[in-house]
Parts: sequence; structure tokens; C-alpha cells
Amino acid sequence: MNRCGLVVTTHARADALARVLDSVARQSAPPDELLIAEDGEDAATAEVVAHHVAAAPFPVRHLTQPHRGFRAGRIRNAAIARSDCDYLVMLDGDMVLHPEFLADHRSLARPGHWAQGVRILLNAAATRRLIA
Repeated sequence: MNRCGLVVTTHARADALARVLDSVARQSAPPDELLIAEDGEDAATAEVVAHHVAAAPFPVRHLTQPHRGFRAGRIRNAAIARSDCDYLVMLDGDMVLHPEFLADHRSLARPGHWAQGVRILLNAAATRRLIA
């Protein structure tokens, strides 16, 4: 497999996005590029993204659109169109990654195929602990 990109869709959850981007930074096989697809234009999210852009050893693109109802698919598609990677992994802005997440994707990727996974849903108390 050639270049692997990561698309993270988010909306007004800078606290959760910060944890997700921390987990991206700890990947054993980091992405070749990170595209943050924001449905909205939240100042707190922009601050979190700027912090991670400064530290990332790979290109980070932050795409935004005005929030006019739920349009996550639209901004995700815009991010996909901006990518120059051969393989894209897409996730939501509240999905914290295991350190081998992208390495596993890279090892299992096959041309002409796609995969869909599941996530472990946390209750409100566990989510608050993780974010803290």
C-alpha cells in the first residue's frame, strides 16, 4: 500500500477532538496526512487543531464549512477530495485510537476493497473520565 491518510470529522467538540488528535500522535504507524473535516467554524476547535499542526510530523489540513444543520457528509467528502493519499481511514471526532490502529489498517488494506469497523460506545461517566 502507498500513502495512507486519516480523515476526522468533527463538530463543536474540541475537548473530544483533542483526545483523538493525541491518539493520532501516538500511532506506531502515523498517517501520511491528516485531514480534519469540521462541520462548523468553532474557535476552540481551531485552537486544538493549531496546537496539533505545530507538533505533527505529517501534513495536517483543517477544512471547515459554516454549520447549517447536520452536514458531516459534505465536509467529509470535501476532505476526501483534497487528499492525495491512496488509502483513507475515516472516523468521527470522538473516536480515540489504539496505538496500532493505523498500523492494523495498513497491514490489512487490499486494493479494490473497503472495510467498516465498529467502536466501543462509552457511557457519559466513562466519556467524562476519558476527556479529563
